[in-house]
Amino acid sequence: MLGGCAFADPSCAAGVRWEDEAPEGGICVPDHFGPFAYALANGGAAVDLAGITAAVELPAGRATIDTTTGAITREGATVRGPGQGVVDGVSFTIVASGVAALASPRFVVAAGADVRVIGDNALILIATDEVDVAGTIDLGATAPPFGGPGGGRGGVASQPATGCGPGSQPVGPGGGSGGANATWGGVGAVTVLPGDPTMCASPLAEPLVGGSGGGAGNNGLAAGGGGGGALQISAGRAIRIHGVIDVGGGGGAGTAMGGGGGAGGTILLQAPLVELAGARLAANGGGGGGGGASATAGADGPVGTATASGGRAGGGAGSSSGTNGGNATDATQLGGGGGGAGVIRIETLAGTPVGEPAFISPWRPLGAVDSPPTFGRILLR
Repeated sequence: MLGGCAFADPSCAAGVRWEDEAPEGGICVPDHFGPFAYALANGGAAVDLAGITAAVELPAGRATIDTTTGAITREGATVRGPGQGVVDGVSFTIVASGVAALASPRFVVAAGADVRVIGDNALILIATDEVDVAGTIDLGATAPPFGGPGGGRGGVASQPATGCGPGSQPVGPGGGSGGANATWGGVGAVTVLPGDPTMCASPLAEPLVGGSGGGAGNNGLAAGGGGGGALQISAGRAIRIHGVIDVGGGGGAGTAMGGGGGAGGTILLQAPLVELAGARLAANGGGGGGGGASATAGADGPVGTATASGGRAGGGAGSSSGTNGGNATDATQLGGGGGGAGVIRIETLAGTPVGEPAFISPWRPLGAVDSPPTFGRILLR
């Protein structure tokens, strides 16, 4: 997670410290976000910002960001080549195990742009100026057992699910339990422990991790859904989201004994100004797979406020409300449990974003402390 905040103008806000190397007068810049380096507050490699010269602008069409190599492509053309360091004016750094950062003066995802993030690592987008998202950024889980970047993998056969709070596979006949992130996964159609959210990221999104994978059904043929990925966006001036960010968990596969759903991932937005007019932010859990002859897979965590339905024949629903994933609904069908809810954290100078979002899901009443999203001021370190 990003460090803190400094102003070029010491009169901007009481208690916000002066930093001589602030790159632009009159704007807030996060700690260690001067012209030379950016560093994670909780450790990790610094990101060199000295050589970044190229804005990343992705117009309408399909684009891909690879968090393993740093490559950015659009419609088959290279926007940034692979490799760590500054390539094509954009910096890429593996900042910690499982976390990668891309740094540019500005990131723009235009209306009609569909950006799929792939790779092994959670993603931090660092902009010294602004990030503007009018299209879609997708870090959701794909087909079971595969999670989004930074998310856990669903369980398969003899391989258990992974992540901070993975769902488990029953010892005897039964469906797998759902993975966890901010909340518990649901229980499969036998007594089996679901994923544990106390092992996952805090509501502050520290460390930056995605959702956990769901457990496999006992016969191993029904894979658990993967966990949603993790995305942090940190900007020196503003973040403006008018489009979609999706880190939904994957639905568990459905067979004779259903797989558990993957948990929703993590979204962290941090800038002096965060504008969310019309934004759709989704970190919902996937549904558990059904069990039995008529079983179907659970639905992936949706881009909306509805829950992901469990698969036909007893699958539990995924969480989209800050509650736990749903338990399997029919003990005789051996369905999997639904995935837990993800984490959404937004930090600004004022403590809250501006603009009316289309939805933020999962949601929780202001004042609640046990489920996303949470709001806060940029932390001073």
